[in-house]
Amino acid sequence: MGRADVLRLAREGAKVLGTDVDETGLDETVAMATSAGGRRSACGRM
Repeated sequence: MGRADVLRLAREGAKVLGTDVDETGLDETVAMATSAGGRRSACGRM
């Protein structure tokens, strides 16, 4: 699943948990999803 999918789902009100090996990219995506109406929820490296 990519950033565009996460942002679309956030706009539609879905709850999405993000994880990525690139924590900077993850933080950017979470911030964008939050701005689109999503709730902040993310995990760093697993």
